[in-house]
Amino acid sequence: MLADGKVVTVTPDLGYHVASVLVDGTTATLVGGTYTFTNVTADHTIAVTFAIDTFTITATAGSNGSI
Repeated sequence: MLADGKVVTVTPDLGYHVASVLVDGTTATLVGGTYTFTNVTADHTIAVTFAIDTFTITATAGSNGSI
C-alpha cells in the first residue's frame, strides 16, 4: 500500500510521450509529470501508456524552386 501523499513520477524515454494514465482503471491527469496519491486507505494501481512521438514536415518551394 502506498503511504499518504505518495508522489509517482512518470518520465517517458526520449522520443516518446505519455499517451494515457489510468488510476484504479479511471482516466487520470499528470501534473508536471507526476501523480499524487492522497488519503490512501487501500491499495491502488497506476497504469501509464507511452506512444512514440511523431512529427509533420510541411515543405514548400518558392517560384522556380523544387522539392
